[in-house]
Parts: sequence; C-alpha cells; structure tokens
Amino acid sequence: MTLTSSAKPVAMFAATDTVPGYDARHLLRLSAALAPVSLALVLACAVWLWPMLGLGLHL
Repeated sequence: MTLTSSAKPVAMFAATDTVPGYDARHLLRLSAALAPVSLALVLACAVWLWPMLGLGLHL
C-alpha cells in the first residue's frame, strides 16, 4: 500500500526534481507505523470475528 507504484495518490504526489513530495524515507516511516496496526487487526479478526463466522483457528 505504501509502495510508490501501488497506489495512484502516492504516485501522483511522489517527489520529483522540481516538486517536493513523498520520497522513500517517508513511505518507510509510514509502513513502519502501519505494520503493527495491520497485524493487530488481522489477529483480532482471527481470534474474535472468524470463529463467529464458523471458521476455526487451526494452528
């Protein structure tokens, strides 16, 4: 989601030679902040929501 080529808004506002914008450093910081949130959301769904839908958690 934070790769320059994967989302049009990120590609539109990416830094160029004449216009300041996002660069790889900004996207890396954003990815580092969003990774734990994404992991927590998936784990919460796996433990709480999936069993309510009849899907077991097989480890």
